[in-house]
Amino acid sequence: MTDKAPAITSWRHGTLALPAVDECDVHCDGRLKPSESDLSETVTPVTDLGRSATPNPFEGSFNRVWGNKDLSSRVWTVKSAQSLSIDIFRSRLFKRFSRNALDNSEYLPRDTFEQLFDMDSLIGLVKASFPKAKPEFQVRKVDEIMGVEGKDRRRKLYGILVAMNRISLMQDFVRESLCDEDLPFKESASDATHFTTQFERNSAASRQTEARQNTTLFQDWERNDFCLFYQYQQIFMVPYFDFQDINVCYYSFDRKVTLPWRKYERKTEGGEGTVHRVQIHPSHHNFKSSTGADESLYFALKELPSQNVDRFRQELEALQKNSQIQSEKHLIKLHLTFQHSDRFYLLFEWATSNLAEFWEDHPDIQVTAHITYWIALQCQGLARAVKRIHGLLTWQLEAQSSLQRNGMDNEKTRGRHGDIKPNNILWFEQREDDHNLLVLSDLGLTRYHSQLTNSLVSRIDGCTTTYRAPEVDMYRSISQSDRGREPYAEVKQGVHKMIEGLINEETCPEFISELLKFIRDRMLVVEAKDRAQIDEVCIEIARIMPRGSRDYQDFRSLFTIPTVLEDDNAHVDVQDNDLAFRNIGMEESLVMPVEKRSLDEEVAGPAFETQPRELYIPTLNLDLQERNNFRQNGYRR
Repeated sequence: MTDKAPAITSWRHGTLALPAVDECDVHCDGRLKPSESDLSETVTPVTDLGRSATPNPFEGSFNRVWGNKDLSSRVWTVKSAQSLSIDIFRSRLFKRFSRNALDNSEYLPRDTFEQLFDMDSLIGLVKASFPKAKPEFQVRKVDEIMGVEGKDRRRKLYGILVAMNRISLMQDFVRESLCDEDLPFKESASDATHFTTQFERNSAASRQTEARQNTTLFQDWERNDFCLFYQYQQIFMVPYFDFQDINVCYYSFDRKVTLPWRKYERKTEGGEGTVHRVQIHPSHHNFKSSTGADESLYFALKELPSQNVDRFRQELEALQKNSQIQSEKHLIKLHLTFQHSDRFYLLFEWATSNLAEFWEDHPDIQVTAHITYWIALQCQGLARAVKRIHGLLTWQLEAQSSLQRNGMDNEKTRGRHGDIKPNNILWFEQREDDHNLLVLSDLGLTRYHSQLTNSLVSRIDGCTTTYRAPEVDMYRSISQSDRGREPYAEVKQGVHKMIEGLINEETCPEFISELLKFIRDRMLVVEAKDRAQIDEVCIEIARIMPRGSRDYQDFRSLFTIPTVLEDDNAHVDVQDNDLAFRNIGMEESLVMPVEKRSLDEEVAGPAFETQPRELYIPTLNLDLQERNNFRQNGYRR
């Protein structure tokens, strides 16, 4: 570590191949410097702006003209009348620049570049640059741009020089053996004529990337020329995002990199980060939408607070834990992650809405047998997702048993979400092959712990006050036997009345009735040791699961599609929300064993010191006035 560069936390291999904290140098602009060996095995570091994953639609046409004979024939095919005016071409180029929706900076989309700088256009530009040169000379110049046998291509470098109107400088790059793979040039902080490139060394065993410094290319250039080069380089060198099925790509961008956002909208902001709705230019990613409508595809971009490395590591660790070995469609999937300057980002697929908004948009759902079956399946899926976080699935237990037999049960493989609420359950109208799917999100609040610390985890930091268990507020396990000595908790009588009223409704389906009874008797229990664990919840849901006919398997037209306004918050929420629950039967077995609100007369009362703390849950079909009378906390002090 150098004396000048301050230490800063970065990555290295940690428990279960997950990120751990170490110290390393920083870039000249203050960015972290994670290396390939620093990141976990499920995270793939990308150092070339995604260029290696970029498809080339013109690859075939370039392959056919490699070699002087074929290239000479192609040069002759492009007649003089087809030679381009460089000024006209530059004008056409500038008109095709796009604007970044975040800061309005210009960039050239990848598909536009491929259209403008195709084979015939390159030949025409060379002929326009050297109209009196012999064909052999023109062939050599085209060859310098296209490279030999697909290597050492300089189409991006040539495009930058065309934009600069300095095509004559192309020979300097040839002399220095610089090509497109060396881009982007990273300007030295001390001398703008010096820069570094990312040199890739490939071997049969691995692929390593190392920095290579250049101090000679710009030595004889005018200041205006190398300043323009850096400027246009930002326009031409735009990231390509690689969505992989198994691994998650991690990108590190400096502050000068322009991101290909076609649309960028801030949705929510809170202590845990800011969520944006973004649309990536379709030629700058390879995500395959289940609907096939790439032009209208949106993503949820979660921005974490500046320089919050620990928060980024925590959220990435939780997401990685739940993506290892087996997939769970009811858990949110992290698509990719990146650092831009000093900020960290996580990218997810954009949901139609969250569960709270779903209830707002569908206030009058008729609970038919089809709807009941859908509710049951979603309850089962979400409960299984929670069980997976808790590390209680069969394959997880087998892995833990193996660790215990070897005396190695100190791995942090058991988790608790800590903030399950309607805003953190997303509704996807369509997600891959599923329709109307509920997905558990915001795993950043998940805490992982081992069997050694399992009994010590009695308090979860960061959870929503409305949904936490009584012992969380009391900082210890509480008991009804505490009565008479100090403040205690008890279930409110109004909750029992509400549940009984719902159960006795003539139209209440058997599944919802049985689920309410289980919630009443096994989940809304003050003493934690008597409260149903998540594996019991899963078993009970499976036991009372209604039979679904073949007709019930199709959920495509289950609900009327709501009108989505521009300011709708279909995202991973980061703030508490005061919306009341609408449907006890669908939700109560999914949230933590403590729920939220009742009517105003149910919650009114003296302060904590003189009255017991009471537990209560959401009510059904409340009007607006009643909902407005709710208080913030799920427990009264």
